[in-house]
Amino acid sequence: MMAFWNARFPGLVHDVSYEDLTENPEPVARGMVDHLGLDWDPQCLEFHRNTRAVKTVSVNQVRQTLYTGSSAAWRRYAPFLGPMIKRLEGL
Repeated sequence: MMAFWNARFPGLVHDVSYEDLTENPEPVARGMVDHLGLDWDPQCLEFHRNTRAVKTVSVNQVRQTLYTGSSAAWRRYAPFLGPMIKRLEGL
């Protein structure tokens, strides 16, 4: 999917690895803010402390710090995903 958007908007899309974001949030967040041409604000890393109203189903998630536990959770299903992974490799 990202290849699609990168092809249509070369140089405008900023790719971010979820694993990189959860394991090294500050440098990744700084890269995102820089890509947007904005000044860095340390509060970018304190999003979970924001008290503004949230009116989406993710209300509970935005009040938590970054969660790293799910990055590799899919691996427990790897034995069952083998055939599908092989089919997707050539795409």
